[in-house]
Amino acid sequence: MAITLVMLVPFAASGADPIVNLFPAVSGITSLSLLTLMLGCCVSVAVAALRGKVTERWWETVLAPAVAGSGVLAITVIVVANYQAVTGSDSPLVALMPALPVLAALYGVLVSRRRGQALLDDVPAA
Repeated sequence: MAITLVMLVPFAASGADPIVNLFPAVSGITSLSLLTLMLGCCVSVAVAALRGKVTERWWETVLAPAVAGSGVLAITVIVVANYQAVTGSDSPLVALMPALPVLAALYGVLVSRRRGQALLDDVPAA
């Protein structure tokens, strides 16, 4: 509820329509974030297989994730190249939003390196 208020109060105060001004930017960054998440999953499965952490067949752990990751990467590049059309906005602030997933990934790498890398064996079973 608090996040909703924080997001919508400035629009209400300025008389701007959140559906016209906020939704395109949020939908664009959400689409891009989901694509980068899928790409990260493809990469992580392949890397885990190459490190010997996953023992399933080569097709399931290396080749299929590589093929899928290539397709997702191509779509991600298309979305970034056409981000203005995806969001329907020519705002410089909206145009900078594709940097958010990159910054989040860099933050994750920094935190991971600072805390030390956890091994899959150290994760408790559910």
